[in-house]
Amino acid sequence: EESYGNNRKSRKRGGGKFLLILFILALLGAGVWFTWEWVKTDKTTVISGKGFKSEDGETMIVEPSSEQTQEVAKGTCGENIFWSLTPDGRLTISGTGAIADYEYSDDIPWKSHSQNILSVVINEGITQVCSSAFSGCSNLKSVQLPDSLTRIRAYTFYQCKSLTDINIPDNVTYIGESAFANCFALEKMFTGNGVRFIENMAFYGCHSLSNLVFGNNLISIGELAFRGCRSLVSITIPANVTKIYSQAFNYCSGLEEVYFVGDAPKVYGSYGYIFYDVTATAYYPANNATWTESVMNGYVYGDTITWVAYENDNGDL
Repeated sequence: EESYGNNRKSRKRGGGKFLLILFILALLGAGVWFTWEWVKTDKTTVISGKGFKSEDGETMIVEPSSEQTQEVAKGTCGENIFWSLTPDGRLTISGTGAIADYEYSDDIPWKSHSQNILSVVINEGITQVCSSAFSGCSNLKSVQLPDSLTRIRAYTFYQCKSLTDINIPDNVTYIGESAFANCFALEKMFTGNGVRFIENMAFYGCHSLSNLVFGNNLISIGELAFRGCRSLVSITIPANVTKIYSQAFNYCSGLEEVYFVGDAPKVYGSYGYIFYDVTATAYYPANNATWTESVMNGYVYGDTITWVAYENDNGDL
């Protein structure tokens, strides 16, 4: 009789653990994630961990673990390049060289975790990030880029809707097509002193961008690069800029002042004005032969721009 009672108690404890496991599997099937660990005592089994995040964005804390560096997922993304995602939403990429390219964005190894990525840390040694690397990481708020980085590829941060600012290291020379397009919360951007080329639609639709500073080595601004950046108030085009493509600043409706430091840039493309739907004052260096009447008043910059020459012997504003 005593043995029978003990067996019943044992089955009861086992059944409870079985139900708990079924509950966890049900959560996983519903598309939620969490980290946990078994802590076994004489009388009970306790689950501890970060918690889990439901699809509607609510987070339940089970019992926060003292160890927050436990990895949710990890893997490789190139030769000698490794990635890991921790429960606090930090994606870390380490190694040397360029992150591997993937034919389809869904093949990027952390893609299935994109909504759980809150911050990205790319460590020294990484030289290039693959196209669409963090595209659609709508909860991504902060990014740390290494000085070793040389290129930001197409669609790298496309539709990272929670990203508010980012510093581009001086060794980066190229910002690819739509690299930051539709980053609706992006407010500040210094493109870095090394950037020479900003490609088409690079910052398209960044409605909150109000503080934009170009590095002095910039040469080319692509088509539609800043279209719809309606929070911009003032921009300075550095002296080395020789090419601006059509519609680069179209619908930047808040723009009030544009400063040109050097010669009149060549305008390329067949889609109309650079400053369509922009009413602003543009300042250009006096006694510079490249700033002709036809350049300023032709079908180039827009017919709602007021041109004002400024005197400056130093070539600086």
